[in-house]
Amino acid sequence: RSTVQALLPLADDHQNVLRLLNGALLNSRHTRFATLVLASVGRADGRVRLRLTSAGHPRPLILRATGHVEEADTGGTLVGALPEVPCRSATVHLAPGDTCLLYTDGITEARGGPLGSAMFGEGRLRASLADCAGLPAEAVVERVQMIAGDWVGRGPHDDMAVVAITAPHTTRPSAGSDRAPDRNTA
Repeated sequence: RSTVQALLPLADDHQNVLRLLNGALLNSRHTRFATLVLASVGRADGRVRLRLTSAGHPRPLILRATGHVEEADTGGTLVGALPEVPCRSATVHLAPGDTCLLYTDGITEARGGPLGSAMFGEGRLRASLADCAGLPAEAVVERVQMIAGDWVGRGPHDDMAVVAITAPHTTRPSAGSDRAPDRNTA
């Protein structure tokens, strides 16, 4: 995490960030690898523009204000394991009320249900997400975590992290410009 934080000034170039992070992990004296999604967020013309790059992480899901759920067209290998990190970035535009959901595989691979052994799975995640149409990001995160947590019950599970980015229903132009600066997150 500290290496990713140090690389934030370079976040406009996702492939470069992943190349540098991969080199740092390969050259460390510890055997470490990671999966992650890089997200660069900007606003223009009343929409939110996301650039997403997955490195071995589940593909982000896009919830449209209509309730339709789609997958971001990004993918790649994990970092810290191989000399190269092939990856593909996707640009996604969120209209007002649309949400992008980033999540760990701990959500989809969570075992539980009536018999305690069924995986939560992507189908349940998509259905749960579709029910969140129109909700703010905080409510989407809370609902997905609650449903997945109820599925697992008191059983053991991997990390179940969720992040949501929702385009605001109304836009406020910044003084002197209709374009706000990009904010990069990792």
